[in-house]
Amino acid sequence: MLTWLQRKTARNRLEAQLFPRLRIDASFRAYKEGDRDACLDVYHKNAPGRFPEDDGRGFEEYLEEDAKALIVAEVDSRVVGMGGLTLEGHNVATHCYGIVDPEWQRKRLGATLTLLRMTLLPPAKDGFWIFIHTLDPSLPIYEKFGFIECGKWQSRDEQDHPSAVLHIPPCSHERIKATMANRGAAIQNAPTPPQNPKAAYWVEKDAEGRYSFHSDPQSQKNRNPPHERSH
Repeated sequence: MLTWLQRKTARNRLEAQLFPRLRIDASFRAYKEGDRDACLDVYHKNAPGRFPEDDGRGFEEYLEEDAKALIVAEVDSRVVGMGGLTLEGHNVATHCYGIVDPEWQRKRLGATLTLLRMTLLPPAKDGFWIFIHTLDPSLPIYEKFGFIECGKWQSRDEQDHPSAVLHIPPCSHERIKATMANRGAAIQNAPTPPQNPKAAYWVEKDAEGRYSFHSDPQSQKNRNPPHERSH
């Protein structure tokens, strides 16, 4: 009953995902080099029949990048999940590689990883926009947070998959940070999300309250729109 009442007080789908809370004793920290094999193991456990062919190569390349904000979830000192975040501009970011070991799914680990990554975002006057590249089976999960399908992305095997976007209002951003802090859900050695050096994207609101998406022309030459894989 309490969870139902708490969801009723949520101002949007995103805030509703603060409940129910994490169901297991888990800790969260920044990725370190020694986590590589454990993260690859989590990835490959989820891959059969789900992830695009050759996508694992892209994940390995991501793990080799020096500048990344990748959070890992641990249970009994074992890495059982992860999720990354990259800034594309002062109010635009991407979530990537949100993956949980199948053994530990349906325990709110994935939701907690999603919410904790949002606590790393800096304040923005009109809120933040988060983009993801996801997969058809995963899209309904992100729609529960308020993500809206906004296009397609193409994997290395030239198959199309859904892209989605979420707007985080400042009031929701503050509530997420306060709620996670009150629960003691913190990221040890929390990393600073890196700014993508090849992209500059931002969203502006006009006098009538309408939002418009903008990009640096140079970034268009360097990179596709601001999406990353989030499985």
